[in-house]
Amino acid sequence: MSTPEGILVDPIPTAVQTIATLLLSDDDDEPGHTFLLAEVTRGVFTAQIWRFDYVEDNEVRSDPLEITIDSTGMQGGEMFHDLCLFPDQIEDYRQVTEAILAAYRYIDRQASISA
Repeated sequence: MSTPEGILVDPIPTAVQTIATLLLSDDDDEPGHTFLLAEVTRGVFTAQIWRFDYVEDNEVRSDPLEITIDSTGMQGGEMFHDLCLFPDQIEDYRQVTEAILAAYRYIDRQASISA
């Protein structure tokens, strides 16, 4: 399977790898960190996939992947609290949604392979 658009690092690091990197490079006492795994932008829409990796009871864990789609690039976007699509943006939204879904499936598949 080829790497889909938007994937920031391939192969996708495991939670153990990200926590180990965080512990080696950071003097922070935080028990975890949020990692951006993928990002796709079309028009005013930016879709991202985030994962929160953390240590609990001396065990590395991850929260479920979170997908966000942001439209604050839209003129007046700061006033939109829910998703707002204008007719000339529908194709951009469709493309960003399809691309981030492909990235999500790829990341999820990589996680199941390394589990």
